[in-house]
Amino acid sequence: QSVENMLIVKPVSGGIHISVNDAETHQFYIYSITGQMVKSVAVSENAIVDLPQGCYIVKCKQWSKKIVVR
Repeated sequence: QSVENMLIVKPVSGGIHISVNDAETHQFYIYSITGQMVKSVAVSENAIVDLPQGCYIVKCKQWSKKIVVR
């Protein structure tokens, strides 16, 4: 199974939801669209990260994704 399916990030109302499905702890870094780090979180199962509306880049060791929080 690919890492894509193990580490899932999706926007939810007022933030983003991160799920990790491989029983390990992963570090996620959340950046504003201007490149400033907003938050850094370690997730081992599920986490909701509260964020104001806007565009963010979510990075982990394996990938980076653009997420829009509405």
